[in-house]
Amino acid sequence: MKKKTTLLTAFFVASFIASACDIWFSGLKGTTQIAAFWVPIIIITGIVFAWVHTDSAERQYQRFALLNIGIVGLALVFVPVYLFKSRPSGAKAKALGYFCALFLGYIAISYAGATFAQYVQL
Repeated sequence: MKKKTTLLTAFFVASFIASACDIWFSGLKGTTQIAAFWVPIIIITGIVFAWVHTDSAERQYQRFALLNIGIVGLALVFVPVYLFKSRPSGAKAKALGYFCALFLGYIAISYAGATFAQYVQL
C-alpha cells in the first residue's frame, strides 16, 4: 500500500476511535479529561501533516512556514489552500473535490464511531 493511502487509512481509523472515545470517556474529570480531549486531536493532526508532507515531497512542492503552521492549526482551511497551490491548473478542482469527499467521509466515520460507542460500552 502506498504511504499516502496508509496515512488516509490511519486518519479514518483514528477518527473512528477518537469519536468512540469521546462517548466512552465523557465522564472523566480533571487532567484525564484534558488528555482524553487533546491526545486524539494531536494524533489526527500529526497524520494530516504527515500526509501533506508526503504529498509535497512526491510533487517536489516547497511549502512555506506559514502554510505549515496553518495546516497544524486549522487544517480544514489550510489543506485546501495547500491542494490549490500545489496542483497544476487542470487538477485543482479535482483535488478540492477529493478533499470535500474525504471530509464528508470523516464526518460519516466519526458519526459511526460515536454510534458504535453508544452500543458497545467499555
